[in-house]
Amino acid sequence: MSGDDYRGIARCLSSAPPHSRSLTESMVESVVTSMSFWPDDLGLFSTTGCKRVAQKVDVVYEAAMDREEEEGANTGGR
Repeated sequence: MSGDDYRGIARCLSSAPPHSRSLTESMVESVVTSMSFWPDDLGLFSTTGCKRVAQKVDVVYEAAMDREEEEGANTGGR
């Protein structure tokens, strides 16, 4: 993934839900890789712009929180 992908997504995240500011690099990468870019050979632009970023952030964030809860439950909350 190029730096341009991250910059474009970072701009979109500025208008996303507040929890988007606490995303890890891995979570941002999950958002980026779940999106479609064009032209296919360069992947410069998201096919949906920023429209779907907030929705994808919610999905990635919720999944991360679910994993944390499961890990906490499996370790007895330690």
